[in-house]
Amino acid sequence: MDKEKLKSALFDALVMMIPFVPANEFKAVLEAIQKTEADIDRDVENAVDAIRKSSDLITSLELKLRDRFALLEKVKAEHKKLSELSSITKEQTLALSEALRDTIGRASRKERLISFLINLFAGIIVFLLGAIVGPTLTSSLSTLF
Repeated sequence: MDKEKLKSALFDALVMMIPFVPANEFKAVLEAIQKTEADIDRDVENAVDAIRKSSDLITSLELKLRDRFALLEKVKAEHKKLSELSSITKEQTLALSEALRDTIGRASRKERLISFLINLFAGIIVFLLGAIVGPTLTSSLSTLF
């Protein structure tokens, strides 16, 4: 026999021996109490699981909020920079663009002069090589063809 069945049979026999006690009602009350205890235990386990899940969820939400707060701080800093840039007046913008034009203009004039000198020097070298090597190369090629 199973331990539970044996236990139940012994309990039934014990209850039936007690005079003036309705055995079935007494057994039903005891079973109800045991069932209630099991239900309470199950409810406590469910509550603990729910609390654990809630704690995990709160931790996850806290991490997400921290990340978003950091992003918000970056956006605030960028907004502040853009606000400062947008506060530049028209006169300041014109002065800045004029300064840039002068700097770029001077640099481009220098670059043009350097490019002209390099091209002139290269042209002179090619001309001299052609004048020196040209007649020899022409006579060599005419004998081949």
